[in-house]
Amino acid sequence: MSSFMKKSNSLWIFVLATASILSIILSALLGSVKVSPADIFKSPIILYIRLPRVIMAFVVGASLSIVGLTFQSLLKNPLVDPYLIGVSSGASFGAALSLTLAESFGYFWITMAPYMAFVFGLLAAFVAIIFSRKGKRISTTELILAGVSMNMIFSSATVFLLYFFRRSSQGYSVWIFGSLSGVVWKDILFPFIVFVLYLIFAYTQSARLDAFSLGEDFAKIVGVETESLKLALFLSGVFLTATLVSEVGSIGFVGLIVPHMVRMIFGPSHRHSVLYSSLMGGSFLVLVDLFSRIVAPPLEVPIGIVTSFVGVPVFLYIMKSGGKR
Repeated sequence: MSSFMKKSNSLWIFVLATASILSIILSALLGSVKVSPADIFKSPIILYIRLPRVIMAFVVGASLSIVGLTFQSLLKNPLVDPYLIGVSSGASFGAALSLTLAESFGYFWITMAPYMAFVFGLLAAFVAIIFSRKGKRISTTELILAGVSMNMIFSSATVFLLYFFRRSSQGYSVWIFGSLSGVVWKDILFPFIVFVLYLIFAYTQSARLDAFSLGEDFAKIVGVETESLKLALFLSGVFLTATLVSEVGSIGFVGLIVPHMVRMIFGPSHRHSVLYSSLMGGSFLVLVDLFSRIVAPPLEVPIGIVTSFVGVPVFLYIMKSGGKR
């Protein structure tokens, strides 16, 4: 039985990895300008415009999916998502504030964008969690309400910057709605490194996350340092989310949709779901980005709007079917 499961898991990883590669190739080929498959390795449009964008879409989708998975496990709540608990909107405000300061005080503040995104993303998440705690328990309903409040506050603060500093109004739409437009190869390196490190870390903690999902008391009994695990995964997850937001803006619901689908199809084991979530999440956002580019050419639909249209029905379905189970 064990040998069969290992073969089955290897097969699924192969299938999902193949699907990921095919989605990347398809997305690189399709667009407002047609490119022949024979020219995929020599067309400037492919090499310098579409391929960096598609790779970034995969990294962002895979990252948000893993962060959503680990946050849901830590909080024992399948409705948790970096976007819903305010991390993305807080990080988006931090990045937008960094851009605003750069206009007045110089280029240094642009380099501070990932760090300011991290600080405000962390602030938003902590405030949401603090206001949703009842003793040692985090209320599902109140966490969602607190997260919505954080989203409203930081989104409003970002729009305030938009109107108060009119010179950069066009640039602020990236932080509000999310966009992969204009991504170049150099933009991918740091988010990719942070993603790989978080993937390795989450995978090595799979057994502890499995124990944690059975209850914090059970995890303590089997020797898991629950507080240090929560702190390490939470802070690193916020930093990864903030890094992504500082590059492509706020993209919601990916961390909600993909982990839910992975658990439905493959079960709750984190040893497998971490890898499955990364591959499915990357492919999902690559295809969503493709849709946003080709649905109404030459216009481009902001990718965050598309993920919201997909994510809200999934969110409502999880709530209706009993998200606490």
